[in-house]
Amino acid sequence: MTVLRGFAMQTYTRRGMLGLAGAVALVALAACADGDRPRTPRPDPAAEDPSGPSVELAADDPGATSYQGGSLAFALTMLAAAQAEAGDQSSVVSPLSISQCLALVAQGARGETAGQLAALLGCSSVDELRAGANAEITAVRALQHATFDLANAAFTDESFPVKAPYAGTLKEYFGVAAHTTDFAAPDAATAAINAWVAGRTHEKIPKLLQQGQVTTDTVTVLVNALYLKARWAAEFDPNHTAPETFTRGDGSVVTTDFMHDDRAVAVAQSQGATVFELAYQDDGLRAVFVLPPAGMAMAQTIDGLADGSLAVLGIAREKVGAKLAIPVFEVRQRIELTEPLMGAGVTLAFDPDHADFSALSDEKTHVSFVQHEAWLKVAEKGTEGAAATAGGAEVGSAPGPSEEPLLIRLDRPFVFAVQETATGSYPFVAAINDPSS
Repeated sequence: MTVLRGFAMQTYTRRGMLGLAGAVALVALAACADGDRPRTPRPDPAAEDPSGPSVELAADDPGATSYQGGSLAFALTMLAAAQAEAGDQSSVVSPLSISQCLALVAQGARGETAGQLAALLGCSSVDELRAGANAEITAVRALQHATFDLANAAFTDESFPVKAPYAGTLKEYFGVAAHTTDFAAPDAATAAINAWVAGRTHEKIPKLLQQGQVTTDTVTVLVNALYLKARWAAEFDPNHTAPETFTRGDGSVVTTDFMHDDRAVAVAQSQGATVFELAYQDDGLRAVFVLPPAGMAMAQTIDGLADGSLAVLGIAREKVGAKLAIPVFEVRQRIELTEPLMGAGVTLAFDPDHADFSALSDEKTHVSFVQHEAWLKVAEKGTEGAAATAGGAEVGSAPGPSEEPLLIRLDRPFVFAVQETATGSYPFVAAINDPSS
């Protein structure tokens, strides 16, 4: 057994120009047993290594297929939870951030605890989870123009005994380096974690953890942070941005700035819904907008996308001339995900009596909280988000030929997403109910 006092993942960066996004998901594991552990601080030379060791990358690993195939369902499950909490306001989550963090957690799980975590992301084993998360890291590194910073970290108590195979897996597949944390001083530990998150998200998530979330019972805090900055392949002219009205789901009307442009876009229409895509400078990223039928509630829209009854994602799209009117928007959401994850079938990980993290340590632990925060901005020069494409949907079609360009006005609630196309993962998904707030 190896005592590993903490870990921090290498940050993978590709530089671009404009568009802003930040997100972070966090999981804390607490000791199940009562009593104090001996706390003996020790020097940790790897703690000052900001990059961490090299990570093995395998984008074409066939084991990643199930993980990638489950990305849409997981993204919509997380968006539904965020929207339920947001109510009439806009909501946003980073499924990529959350899934990366849960993949780290799952590497320490065994038995049914591991099975539930894997199933949530469409996998049959933690090995598939590991392969899928590793493929995402590979894809991020391949981007040529966007800034996409992706980092994982584990802040581990100096006295907590971590098994060598677990530490080796994190090093090989996630680029983990060791860091020491003293959870006997929870406020100081919280400040250190928040500072790490703020730095990795370019200060967009300045205070992820609140006082009291980390306690003296905490033994490990596993964190993912990501920052995306991507520029449209064709920018919107800010001189064409003008205030217009947007009708919220409750029928009230607000005034907000709309971007305008005439361009050819990939469009499909089905069952009264319209979906269209916008390209980024990187071919490996794309934005997808879903405008549901008039009068459809946002919760119903998300459910329809998830169960396939609103068959607009994943259908064939053809480019047509369009007149676009898209609101500028910015949205931030902070959400604790314990209840949504339990509702989605991950129950054992949170159970102090039955959680099995014996691949992590012989000391009995359970997940005590899962804190997530995401921030998203879309404007004339760029955007960030996550787009979703589902297989097996009913066949839809593009609008028929017309001499007049298709008018697409996002002047009522809509879904926005950006997809990393090599793996199908979703850095961000959002439900925009009020772009003015």
